[in-house]
Amino acid sequence: MTSDTTCATVCSASTSLTTYIPGASVGVNSTILFNRTSGAGEACCCEARTFPAAFLQPQRSNLLFSSLSITLGDRIWKSAEGERIIPNVRAVDYANKTLSLNCLYTGWIASSIQCVRPGNTFPPIPSIKAGSIALVGDSITRYAEARSLAGWAVNLRAAYKGKYDVINEGNPGWTTTDYLAELGPVLKRYVSPTLITLLLGTNDDVQNWPLETYRANLYRMVATVKSLHPTARFLLMTPPPPLASFDPAKMNTFRQAMLDVAVGTNTNVLDTWKVFLGPTAAYNGTTMSFYLGDFVHLNRNGNVKLLQGLTEYIETTWPEISP
Repeated sequence: MTSDTTCATVCSASTSLTTYIPGASVGVNSTILFNRTSGAGEACCCEARTFPAAFLQPQRSNLLFSSLSITLGDRIWKSAEGERIIPNVRAVDYANKTLSLNCLYTGWIASSIQCVRPGNTFPPIPSIKAGSIALVGDSITRYAEARSLAGWAVNLRAAYKGKYDVINEGNPGWTTTDYLAELGPVLKRYVSPTLITLLLGTNDDVQNWPLETYRANLYRMVATVKSLHPTARFLLMTPPPPLASFDPAKMNTFRQAMLDVAVGTNTNVLDTWKVFLGPTAAYNGTTMSFYLGDFVHLNRNGNVKLLQGLTEYIETTWPEISP
């Protein structure tokens, strides 16, 4: 894409300031100041990128998720990953305005700003190899890239090395409502995916979304997946059981809703409660304290166990793609 010297000036003249309060249970705020005076009708798109190392920090018990958003009045864009921007972002004239970069949890630090010419959009996302595996989810999926925690995603990728690419589409903090509009654009990037997994529901519970909204969203998401990739293997994964102090009975209702949707749509499902708690899925707080680093996120033991459950399911159900 052709560079624009005016936009380049904006980037070089702008400031990025990030503050992180260790142990904070409230939003962590950053600001980006765009020092540009624009003429009438001019516009410049800018993007805040993230420093990946800041993302994989140890979990804290009082914090659940992270998200990145730039706002100027109404929300312009939001991205939990930084590199991926919601489609059809509207270019606006930032001209000497201060934008608030709201970071929940420690996860995101703006490390640079990228500009494109007025009227253009951000650079295209790199193409994904045909036959790749897509892992759709929230922080339980995204944080599974942490090698220090034996993340189930990073180790699934290692198991498939040389066979299939494994792409992490986890967005921390996202509910099914957040992901509903994005699922189509995300999956349209894939050509003949080998497997698509979907693990969502923890944040629907945490953010007190109605159970029926969750159920309806799942039905729509299943329909989206099967419409876009009717020949792909598709696996729902129930939200895992939380610590005993975090209302397991309520989380179980979201788990059961996903199981019901799986039956109603004839979709494969991995019951993570059975993975962690055994065949009866009877809740045990002591058991879950062994698998969780905080009230919902997996520790090293939990990641190892979930990967084991997932690979065993694949080997049994789709032996032709066993790692």
